[in-house]
Amino acid sequence: MGEPEPTPYRSSADATAASAATSAGGEAVPTPDATTVALENQTPARTIWANLNHPFVIGFFLTFGGLVAFALGMAITSLVTIWIYIAFAMFAALGLDPLVRRLQARGMKRAWAITVVYFVFALVIIAILWLIVPTVIQQIAQFIRDLPGMIGDFQRSDLFAWLVTQFGDQAPDLLAELQKFLTDPNNVAAIGGGVLSIGLSIGTTISGIIIIIVLSLYFLASLPEIKQAFYRLWPARLRSTTTEITEQITESVGGYLGGMVVLAFFNSLVAFLLYLFLGLP
Repeated sequence: MGEPEPTPYRSSADATAASAATSAGGEAVPTPDATTVALENQTPARTIWANLNHPFVIGFFLTFGGLVAFALGMAITSLVTIWIYIAFAMFAALGLDPLVRRLQARGMKRAWAITVVYFVFALVIIAILWLIVPTVIQQIAQFIRDLPGMIGDFQRSDLFAWLVTQFGDQAPDLLAELQKFLTDPNNVAAIGGGVLSIGLSIGTTISGIIIIIVLSLYFLASLPEIKQAFYRLWPARLRSTTTEITEQITESVGGYLGGMVVLAFFNSLVAFLLYLFLGLP
């Protein structure tokens, strides 16, 4: 009589599965394997909604969305000059803000501090224009007056003699035509795009400067409120870090502009001393 074969070990989960697989009538019910169970437990795939029953409506809305995006792009492109003005104004406001805060630290109200800073800034701009604009106009007039003499010196040079040797009598004629062209104010204006174009450019530049000054004054007056509104856009857990980084950036911009002003001052001072010692006009 042989020994009974050992019964394999069955876990409780296997026993439960085996009992569930047997029905009340004693018939075995097939149990799903592991692969089938894993596939059934997966997250159902997402389907993309698409209704092709109305292709004309879908095409119309897609075209309308494209036209709106194109119109927004054209609007942003046409306002590039305004965005540049805003950027320059904000940059100027951030550069002047450290001076305003220093005056506030001495007990002055922010409104009066802004007034003092802008008054000094306006005086500096007027002084720079008073020094530069007359000099530029004088140099242009001097160039026009000296042009015939410069052409005469060129006619006596070796280069002009070589040109006459190579091209014959055409070189003096071309030089005379060039002198006649450059000494005519109408031709000089035509080179710059015409009197109307020059006037429009000057008007656009002046209006742009006025817009930048007004916007920078507004940004400087409301800079604390702008910062607070920007901080509130961030979550509470990131607000302190954002505040610290923003303050560092604004202080860096002010320090950069201050350094550029000091550097420009010393450059102009060195150039003035060189002109004074060398006796240059």
